[in-house]
Amino acid sequence: MHFTINTHSSEEAWIQSDTDIPLVPTAGYGPPPPTPVKHGVRKAKLIKILTWALAACLLGLTLAMLEVNLGIFTALGPSSPPPPPPPQMAPCPTHSTKHNISGVFVCECDNGYSGSLDWFFSNLSFTGACVLEPCPPGAVGAPACVCSSGFTGSLSWNSSTQIYDGACAMQSCPAGATGAPTCTCLPGYQGTLFWNATLQDYDGTCPMAACPAGASGAPACACSAGYSGTLAWSAGSQAYTGSCATVACPADASGAPACSCNSGFTSTLAWDAPSQAYNGACTAAACPANAAGAPACACSSGYSGTLTWNAGSQ
Repeated sequence: MHFTINTHSSEEAWIQSDTDIPLVPTAGYGPPPPTPVKHGVRKAKLIKILTWALAACLLGLTLAMLEVNLGIFTALGPSSPPPPPPPQMAPCPTHSTKHNISGVFVCECDNGYSGSLDWFFSNLSFTGACVLEPCPPGAVGAPACVCSSGFTGSLSWNSSTQIYDGACAMQSCPAGATGAPTCTCLPGYQGTLFWNATLQDYDGTCPMAACPAGASGAPACACSAGYSGTLAWSAGSQAYTGSCATVACPADASGAPACSCNSGFTSTLAWDAPSQAYNGACTAAACPANAAGAPACACSSGYSGTLTWNAGSQ
């Protein structure tokens, strides 16, 4: 065992061994020595101090992070809205449709509409408009124009030029009809016509109507010579109204409706269509010499012979 004599004071002294066993101080060598501390106790205190220091560091870091988070929360505010979504393409204007051209979406006017559409990034919208393109002559049905009834042809929309390609030509009326492009049978013709849109032609025919009795001249019938009356064409019934009556022959004439002077009478009878009457009169022809009894002449008494009336020479 090793002993150490502490001589810090001139009055007292104490002796310490290397085993930390306290000894009785020697008289005259100073105050009693401090209570010795074992090595295990000092190690525990050191660990406790280090633990408290580490806890203090962690607490400081936590408070710093809380302060940062509180600052962000205060800057945004409890009711701050989320950031806006990225801008989207505006809808296409009326009468236009979105198309993908080489990976780029653009708006183009629909078929039958013309116009120019431009995209402005400043306000994220389109300028311009698509207006209805009128149908070409002889066509109807915009914006999908087709040839009208009574017209033939083919139309197709050209999106590059924004006009219709093709034309519609008027179809001529069939025989006995008139009024293109809305053909109907002429007066004096009977029948019904319908437009066939598939064939682009008329179905049906218009045959000539027969004249009524005592009339002639179809399709513009009128009373024949020797007949009087008035005829009119009814488009609704497609028939003539009115009639033609036989005109009586003038005096000394016979053979209605083709009147001529009787035997023994001379004259020229002529039919006047406007007045629907005969012009002229029949007069008795004089008997030849040695004959008597006009208009039925015969040889007089004492004379012999045969007399025959020649209507041709009258």
